[in-house]
Amino acid sequence: MFPPPGAERLLGEVARRAGGGLGQCGGGADGTEGVLCCAYHRVVPTVASIVQVLAERTRPEYAARWDPVGLQLGDPGAQADSVAICHEVTEEVVAALEKEPVDLLVTYHPLLFEAVNRILAGRSPSARAFRLLAARVNLVVTHTDFDAAPGGTADALASLLELLDTHLFGADEVEVSPVIGRVGQY
Repeated sequence: MFPPPGAERLLGEVARRAGGGLGQCGGGADGTEGVLCCAYHRVVPTVASIVQVLAERTRPEYAARWDPVGLQLGDPGAQADSVAICHEVTEEVVAALEKEPVDLLVTYHPLLFEAVNRILAGRSPSARAFRLLAARVNLVVTHTDFDAAPGGTADALASLLELLDTHLFGADEVEVSPVIGRVGQY
């Protein structure tokens, strides 16, 4: 008997999770039943799905209150096949992305720290935002959340310096800043 009992349900679930479907691929000339096929197609991640994966690792709730982490420019529902990473969104970074656009740019330093009331062409952070939007490049920021995250900036630097017996420090209860730092023996 084909398919074996339960296989259709299992294959159907696998196909759905992969973004495909399940169906009969046709019967034989001798009147036999068709072969059960899984039809797969590649599931293209969205900006929102990548932001979610990043958030699961960096935990934006640990970001400093003043730090605008997360999606800063763009469309959460947009496809994100190509991703670039930079430390800061400089004029040079934007120029490179205008020549060779990506779907999502992940940056350490926020492009826009303060609210803006105009986004116009020129040479300013808001002008770089204008150019990124014109190139259809979405922008996500991970800054103090990445500093505080396990395995993030502070842990990486402590490891680089081979600090021993590290522990957390650096929270600012007045400013409601996260525990960003690490201290240890050199």
